[in-house]
Amino acid sequence: MLPVKRFRLPDDLISQPIPTLSDRQFVVGKSKLSIEEEHTQRELFWYREELLKIISARWKEVIHSSLNLLSLLTLIVKTNGDRHGNLSLRQQRLTLPMLRALRTDVVRVDLALTANDTDGAPQTFDYRGGKYIASPNTMLCLRVELANTTCSLFSRIFIAPLAKSSHSITSRGNTRFNR
Repeated sequence: MLPVKRFRLPDDLISQPIPTLSDRQFVVGKSKLSIEEEHTQRELFWYREELLKIISARWKEVIHSSLNLLSLLTLIVKTNGDRHGNLSLRQQRLTLPMLRALRTDVVRVDLALTANDTDGAPQTFDYRGGKYIASPNTMLCLRVELANTTCSLFSRIFIAPLAKSSHSITSRGNTRFNR
């Protein structure tokens, strides 16, 4: 397993056609792919190219020999070999599950539960095992932070269905709406 930081490529790079190795001026596409399939193929190609800029592999021959001394001590002797080289990763294909794991999401969502102490200071809760731990009969505030991780502007609608009949929603302007 190799840790690689997730990233997102700009849409203008992904929309570029896949370059050909031919010197011809114009090459007619022979495949009858739908627009979505063509976009997926371009996305796989460009993410693979960017990943290959980040990752490289080298090898070097190491010769191991061992010597047992009275079956009590094993001595490992390493000698450096003369052979070494680079591994070509160009033959490796990027699949859709790999792409989903590599590409960052369009929107990052951070959730946090808070409550006010008796003195009015915000109190945070323990987060264990994927759950917030709060005492019963405590008024809680759910803080939702949405962050755009793309290079372009976009607008989204955030709808939060709530189970109880009475709740309040606070916006950044500290306007409170009661239902």
